Amino acid sequence: MPVPLEIPPPRKLLRRHAALAPWLSLLILGAGPAAARVEQPAAPPPAPPPAAPPTTAPDRGAAAQEALGRATEALSHDDLQGALRAATEAVALDPKSYQIRMQRVAILFRVRGAGKTAADNQRIEDTLRADLRAAIAAAPGSTAAGVARDALAKLDRGAPIAAPLASCTPAATAEFDEAERLFGSKRLEESLAHYERAAAQCPENPAIWTSYGDAFFMLGDLPKARHNFETALAKSPWHAQAHRFLADTLGRQRQVEAAYHECVLAVVSDPTYDAAWGYLASIIQARKGTWGRVVAVKPTITRDAAGKVEVGMSPQALDPGWMAYTLTRSTSSLRPAGAGPAPSAAPTAPTALAAEREAVRAALTVRAERRADAAPFWDMMARADQAGFLDEAIFLDLPDAELLAEYPAYRAAHGDRLVRYVETVLAPLPPAP
Repeated sequence: MPVPLEIPPPRKLLRRHAALAPWLSLLILGAGPAAARVEQPAAPPPAPPPAAPPTTAPDRGAAAQEALGRATEALSHDDLQGALRAATEAVALDPKSYQIRMQRVAILFRVRGAGKTAADNQRIEDTLRADLRAAIAAAPGSTAAGVARDALAKLDRGAPIAAPLASCTPAATAEFDEAERLFGSKRLEESLAHYERAAAQCPENPAIWTSYGDAFFMLGDLPKARHNFETALAKSPWHAQAHRFLADTLGRQRQVEAAYHECVLAVVSDPTYDAAWGYLASIIQARKGTWGRVVAVKPTITRDAAGKVEVGMSPQALDPGWMAYTLTRSTSSLRPAGAGPAPSAAPTAPTALAAEREAVRAALTVRAERRADAAPFWDMMARADQAGFLDEAIFLDLPDAELLAEYPAYRAAHGDRLVRYVETVLAPLPPAP
């Protein structure tokens, strides 16, 4: 009986890319229930060894790399505890290195939920989130930070945009599980036969072709990697990960314009895909361009069953534009907190897009009256409005759960406009020097 390909073992969390070697590893397909989020880094699951640290910064860096090498070697033998101990030693020696943090993240995802006690599992969850937040803080504009934000989002709420996956037989799923296990242990050559059998048994599933291509990419066989990513996109044209991985491959082949376009398609496929936004920024900056996208933290607006509205705002939202946005949005027909999408037969409830459009226009009106105030986010939205792409900017730059529920239908009807907005207004590619 066919079963959906929802792989129990965690997938590749990080992905090597041409500009960011040498960090590699594992991108999450599914994560278990999120533990409570903590704001302070927790102690790592295994205690670091008691050996005295080196006394100079260069020595500490070299020692950290040596410990990381031991972690990699242990991982290749499926010795997860040994890998985690060595990676934790590396973090203790060089806590500011986001590469080392993300290597430990890759290992933590593999041991997640496998602690002997609930307290052990909570420490794993806390350390995982602490490492992800540390990586974001260390290099906020990097692709690594984008991957970390993606991972945190998946841990906290699951991926908002999911590509449709074909159902696979248990045999195909077992082959894919084994391929992923070998990939995670860096036994790439051995993984290929299992990926090939999984793809042969479940040829319509884009996730299999994407992972199969990733193994070839890691082995340096770019033509085969590209073929498999393109096969995944033939099965599912809006598969965000396949677009991003294909962009990596084209970038490695020095096809910058093609890589840029694929990265645009990745963010249009999934506006919440921070790793793709980060890679898109790196392409533009490599061309000496200016990255003009401004990320905002939207106010949270909920209404309970009794009609009481609650608003939560970040400090950055305490400006006249955001205040106008929040006031307008809070008076629209919001559904009670936790309610599902409004039924199609409810004509009085505006769509999420219509409600957002009204609130954004209110903010832009206030912005036009207060030009002396700094408001980079609303300036970005004003440029989109002037170019005729306000709806596209709302979906790509103000996504939330309600908008994302409407997004696949909008993308299907207006995908070309979404691409044009990114390529002509939000993030145009500068000409080659």
